[in-house]
Amino acid sequence: MFKTYKILSLALSALIALSATSACGGGSVQTEQNSPSASSASSAVEASTAVAETVKSKLGEIEIMADVNVDVEGGTLNENKYLDYIEEQTGVRIKVQSPGSSSYTDKVNIVMASGDAPDAVMIGSSNMINQLARNGVLTNVEPYVTDSGKYPLLASRMPEAAYHPVSNNDSIWGVPYARFDAFTQVTFVRKDWMAKLDLQPPATLDDLYAIMKAFTEEDPDGNGIDDTYGLLGGGFNPVLYYGGALFRAIFDCNTYQVIEGEVLPWQINPNYKEYLKYMRKLADEEIMDSDILNSTTQVMMDKLATHKYGLLTNFWHANQFPGYDTWTIGDEWTTIDIPKNIKGEPGRFSYETLSRHYAVIPSTSKKIDLTMTVFDWVCSDEGVKYVNLGVPGSDYIIDEEGKPQLGTTTKFSINWIFTLMNPGIKNEDTESYLALTYPQSSIDWLNHAAEQGKLDPIAVNLPYNPDLIQANIDKVVEEYTSQAILGNIDIDATWDKYISDYMSAGGRQAVDFNTQWYNSGGKEIVGNS
Repeated sequence: MFKTYKILSLALSALIALSATSACGGGSVQTEQNSPSASSASSAVEASTAVAETVKSKLGEIEIMADVNVDVEGGTLNENKYLDYIEEQTGVRIKVQSPGSSSYTDKVNIVMASGDAPDAVMIGSSNMINQLARNGVLTNVEPYVTDSGKYPLLASRMPEAAYHPVSNNDSIWGVPYARFDAFTQVTFVRKDWMAKLDLQPPATLDDLYAIMKAFTEEDPDGNGIDDTYGLLGGGFNPVLYYGGALFRAIFDCNTYQVIEGEVLPWQINPNYKEYLKYMRKLADEEIMDSDILNSTTQVMMDKLATHKYGLLTNFWHANQFPGYDTWTIGDEWTTIDIPKNIKGEPGRFSYETLSRHYAVIPSTSKKIDLTMTVFDWVCSDEGVKYVNLGVPGSDYIIDEEGKPQLGTTTKFSINWIFTLMNPGIKNEDTESYLALTYPQSSIDWLNHAAEQGKLDPIAVNLPYNPDLIQANIDKVVEEYTSQAILGNIDIDATWDKYISDYMSAGGRQAVDFNTQWYNSGGKEIVGNS
C-alpha cells in the first residue's frame, strides 16, 4: 500500500532563497549607537565623511551587471544605502545593471559581445567564463589579484583554490564570491524520533538502514497510522541532490577517480551502479518516497512541512524548513556524521568549487583599478562585516561592549550582491555575526558541515574543455538515474548500454581529455591541492 501525505502550501520568499546561497560581509563607521557619546559620534562621522569626500574627488564610478532578483529595501537599484556606504568607504560609486533572472545568461552573452560591456559582470558558470576568455572578451585579472602592493587584502585573503575553476596557465579570468560556508551540506535526523525509538547515531550503512526502516515502520510520530518515511529525497542536477548525496558519499561515487588508468567522473564509476541499486531498494521498500521526478526543492519543502520524514540532507542553517521557527528548529532536528563509506573510511560530501559565482572584468573596461579598489575593501575587516551585516546604524549597531547587534532591517538583505565578490572568511568574528540571526544549533551545524565536506581535487583543478559545450551528457545521466531508481529498468541488464550512451554523448571525449591532462602534469597538481 502506498503511503499518502498532505502537501501543505508554502511560499518560500526569494529573500530566503538568496540567504541560502549567500551570507558574508561587513563594514562599520562610528555612529551614535556605538560611540561613547553623541558628540564624539558626530565628530567621527564628520571626519569619515570628509575623508570619503576627498577620496571621491580622486576616484569615480564603475558600472556592474548582476542578477538582482529581489527588491531593494528603502531605495532603488541605484539609489540605496548599500551603494552609498560602499562609496563612503572606498570613494567609488557603483552603478548597477540588472537585466533580470530570466535568461540572464543569454543577456550576459549579448552584452559581452556588444563591445560596450560594464566594468564588472556577475557570472555563475566557470565554463561560461572560460569560454568568454577564449573568445577574448575578458581581462586576465591575475596581475591585479596578486598585487600585494596595491591590493594587499585581496592578494592575501582570497583562498587560492577559489580561483582554480576560472584559471589556466598563468591567467585568472574571474574574482570569486567565495562562500564562508563552501561546504554547505549536513545530514539532518529527527532527534525526537531517535529518542522515542531508542536509536543511536549510525556508524555504518547497516546502522543507517536500521534507523530509516524504524522511522518508516515503527510509528515514530505516534499517530497509529503507517504514514512516515525514513528518508526525504529531492532536487535535480544531479537527480536526488538532496538525500542522494549522503549515499553517494557512502558508496564512494561522488568524486572523479582514476580507475584502470582513466580519469572517470562519478556518474560512470562502477560504484554508482551499486548506489543506484541501493536507492532502488529504499524506494521499493517505501523507506524513501519514490516521487523523485517531481521533487523540486519547493515540492521537497512541502513534503517536509508534513513532519512525516525522518532524515534528509540539506543546507546547514535549515532556515528553509517550513513550519519551524528558526530559533527552535534544533529542538526537533539534529545532525549526524556520514557513516563510513564502502572502503571503511569516513564518508564525506564532495564539492567542486568554493564559490557561489564570479566577478569578471570585460576586456573593454577602462576602470579596472577602481573595481579592484572596491574588491580590496571587501576583503578588509570592515568589508567582511558589511557583507555579513550590512550598513551600520540601520542593519546593525554596535553596543556598549563594542559588539554588533541587529538594527532595524531584515537579515535577508541584499547588501552582499553589490560587491560581486567575497573572500569567504570564516572566523570567530563572522561566527558572531551569524549568531545574531541564527541559533547556536545552526552555528554548530555550520561547523559540522565543514567537517563533513571535502573538495574534489580533480574536479577543482580540471582545465576547461571547450569541445564539450554541445555535449548532452547530463541528460543521459538524469534519465538513466531516474528510471533506475523508479524501477523502470533492470540496472544490471542496462548498465553497459548506459555507459555506451554516456560515452557517445561526449563522455568518451571528456574521459580522454581529462586522462591526458592528468597524465601530463595534472597528477602533480592534484597531489599539491
